[in-house]
Amino acid sequence: MFYLINILIMSIEREWKIIWVNKEKLIQVIEKNGGIKTFEGIVSGEYYKCWNQKIRVRNEQRGIVVCLKKKVEEKSNVKIREEIEIVVDNKENLLLIFKELGITETKKVSKHRTSYSFWKCHLDIDEYEWIPTILEVEGETDEEIISVSALLWYKKEDIKDYSFSDIEKKYLSKKNT
Repeated sequence: MFYLINILIMSIEREWKIIWVNKEKLIQVIEKNGGIKTFEGIVSGEYYKCWNQKIRVRNEQRGIVVCLKKKVEEKSNVKIREEIEIVVDNKENLLLIFKELGITETKKVSKHRTSYSFWKCHLDIDEYEWIPTILEVEGETDEEIISVSALLWYKKEDIKDYSFSDIEKKYLSKKNT
């Protein structure tokens, strides 16, 4: 049986995170300044560990998206990752391949996401059940990210040099106490 791999995407992701945002006030500022809502809904994914790399598998509109994120560099709190994505149409076979290769699931994550296109950046407001609301600002250059963050009333000091795993560890320890 043959299954088609629909898309292969290689890109560089540049983003930073702001924790403890007030979603309602933030949305007012975004929409008042011309932001366009591009998505709202639940986003769920599974994460796998493979030879010191992390792989994310999500069901999206375009299909089952498998993403390998490779750390490139970090500077001025902007996280830079190379993303390699493929879209597959059969998750069961993908998971069988993972199992045969010894690739193990490390966690499942579900969140409510509200996304906007804002100036030259992409904004995701992520709400989780047990950690504070997070704003991700993603752009092509550090300058775009910094400028858009300033338009949203955030200063460089508000930006945290956290990966999601860092945030999860910090708040998971609080959740369990």
